[in-house]
Amino acid sequence: MTEESTPVSLDELAAATAAASEAAATPAEPATTEAPAPPAPAQDALPDPVPADEANKTYKNSGVVDLVFLVDVTGSMGPCINALRENINHFIDMMTDTTGNGSPVTDWRARVVGYRDYPYDGPTSYGWLMDNDFTRDLPTLKAQVAALFPMGGGPGEEGIPESLLDAMMVVATAGKIDLQGGDSEENSKKWRPDGTAARIVIVFTDATYHPTMSIPGYEGAGVRDLFNVYNQEHIKPYFFVPADPSYVILGRFKGAILTQCGEGSDGLISVTSDRAKFAELLERLAKGVSQSASAQVRIQL
Repeated sequence: MTEESTPVSLDELAAATAAASEAAATPAEPATTEAPAPPAPAQDALPDPVPADEANKTYKNSGVVDLVFLVDVTGSMGPCINALRENINHFIDMMTDTTGNGSPVTDWRARVVGYRDYPYDGPTSYGWLMDNDFTRDLPTLKAQVAALFPMGGGPGEEGIPESLLDAMMVVATAGKIDLQGGDSEENSKKWRPDGTAARIVIVFTDATYHPTMSIPGYEGAGVRDLFNVYNQEHIKPYFFVPADPSYVILGRFKGAILTQCGEGSDGLISVTSDRAKFAELLERLAKGVSQSASAQVRIQL
């Protein structure tokens, strides 16, 4: 039996890693109250992400990835969106590079999803979610990023909670392609079948999040519910978020990478506004994605 390999961390971001470690050393009690499930446990007591029936699973090498860029598109996120727009080709190039990358991705699909605050922006004309299909075409992916526009978010000062948990749940529960049933891998929001591709969600936000969800079907669900879904679907989340203690528990999802970029929008802007620094960050992230995609993928027998 071979254990699933651990994804590479972005330890080059020393300051961000130190901030996350310091927060983890003194975790705050979670603000999550879940229904109908029991209240969320303390931050150091999430369920064991390794299933009890591990012996009934096998592994194979992949080199294939389904990747979602999940981007906060509320009013203060303009600089981050611009930085992504300018660097998305570099990210794909580095992820698939066969010269400087020991584990290049050989088959990728990606899509861009923008989210806002469901309770506040849901009823508006622009809506709370900007959703797109998976694509293998770089110009199409660039067009998805270009179509993002910063607007909305709840009333008040920037950095107030947004509907991150809701957006992560929408992405995770998009379904799986049924190739035998005639589904196509193109023009779909669904993940590829279990065991055929690594699944990674990369989050960019300058705000905190509501501790419970509001979207239909998941009203009152919280971090523990999301943890269970991401574990079951073998999705690894990578976070670029503020240095807020509420993110420590999300960083404990299986395979997660948590990079905390300082306080509020200023922290994320400090990373994304420096073009060379952000390009280097995405380069390291691309290599991390490559290693995760080439790692052994658990398959249910």
